[in-house]
Amino acid sequence: MAAKKEFKYETIQDKNSIVKYFESVMQGIKKDKILLQNADDELVFHLSNLMNFEIKAKQKNGVNKIELQLSWKDKDITNNEKRLNIN
Repeated sequence: MAAKKEFKYETIQDKNSIVKYFESVMQGIKKDKILLQNADDELVFHLSNLMNFEIKAKQKNGVNKIELQLSWKDKDITNNEKRLNIN
């Protein structure tokens, strides 16, 4: 069994900086490889063709939160779920 690897990065940044992070993630998805790296850690993901996409959002007491999650297995599996439109 392979060792569990984790990477966590949390920061407060302006909107434009966060857009750059999302653009980097999108480029990684297009290239089927995402590299997460900071001074202490590095984690490389090789993406599958089929991925699970989950979005959660909530507003409570003036605090807003949107969570985006991508997950996949090393081998592709068939998934016939409906598409989500985001405008």
